[in-house]
Amino acid sequence: MGYEVQAGFETLTAEDGTVTLTKGAWPDHSVRMRVDDAAHVRASMVRERPAESEDDRRVDVEREREWCEAFEAARDRLAGEGIRSEVAWRLEPGVRELPVPAEARQTRGRAGQRERSRERHK
Repeated sequence: MGYEVQAGFETLTAEDGTVTLTKGAWPDHSVRMRVDDAAHVRASMVRERPAESEDDRRVDVEREREWCEAFEAARDRLAGEGIRSEVAWRLEPGVRELPVPAEARQTRGRAGQRERSRERHK
């Protein structure tokens, strides 16, 4: 396909055409990307589990900054190869809480229910 994946990243492709980028050093974060109408790329960082503390939110902002820097560096490399891109819309890191995929919220909810059930039976 003509792209490079550096060490530490994995590429997973979902059935709906969404690509999820994960990095071993980011166990609670991933980036979901989707190409719309063969011309627009949408990217969004997500959490793999709900944030539980202010420290989690601080790490979210750090990961978002890392991703934005890597994204801009990739755009620069592409521009050097003659491939121009334009960012139409972007949120600065930390502006909003990161979304948690529905499947992660559901798994977390079931685990919490099991834990409460165990506490009641003690």
